[in-house]
Amino acid sequence: MKAIVIMIIVAMAAPAYAWDGPGMWYRAADDANPGGAGILGTGGAHDHGIKCTDCHVDRVSEPSLRLAFAFAPPITGDIYVPNQTYTVTAQLTGAQVGVGCNGNNVDNFAASFEDDSGAAAGTLVTDSGQRGPSCTLPSPPAAGTTGLDGDCKVIFAIGGANVDTWTFSWTSPASGPVHIYYGAVDGNCDMMSMNDAATTGSRTLTAATLTSSRAPIWPLLSIVAIVAITLTSRPGSYRRRLARRSAP
Repeated sequence: MKAIVIMIIVAMAAPAYAWDGPGMWYRAADDANPGGAGILGTGGAHDHGIKCTDCHVDRVSEPSLRLAFAFAPPITGDIYVPNQTYTVTAQLTGAQVGVGCNGNNVDNFAASFEDDSGAAAGTLVTDSGQRGPSCTLPSPPAAGTTGLDGDCKVIFAIGGANVDTWTFSWTSPASGPVHIYYGAVDGNCDMMSMNDAATTGSRTLTAATLTSSRAPIWPLLSIVAIVAITLTSRPGSYRRRLARRSAP
């Protein structure tokens, strides 16, 4: 009996992750083995518009809670370079609750990069090099890193103590708009979805268009056309001038 009590205490003190483990996002949503059934709450088409705030309904208000993405090389004006590999840093700021896991704070995020049809736009790679088409999580995944699982289309955080900055890479598609859908949770580590804080949002990137550095040719074409018209309209005068210049 004493051993059972000790095990319960240790389990309650462990940091809380989504579904008690990142791999459960892609497990079936049934009574025998409950999971997210592949829905990670980004709010995009991948997740049928479901956001993390749809589960974390009894939330603590944190007006300054924000999740932002920084790209290297930088993306200016939300215009990306086609077929470019970017290092992406996701940072959660304004998190104030959740210091309850033995004095630690455990936060998480998830994000999808989608085209207009809802399909994956570009290629995601975790900070440990995990990528599609096969992206089964290692067991156990390293805390504080990023992960891919299931269909490899959503990047998410592997909860780590006092970690609110995560990195991964994204290779942009050849063309078209890219919609980033995301959500993040500032958890209180009580192993439930209540009394947390959450933020959701989206961002749209557009592809850069290539422009020619060569000078326009229309002025040259205009000059050629004027000379041709002049020679055609005054052939006699042109021949006389040419004859005078050719005379000894």
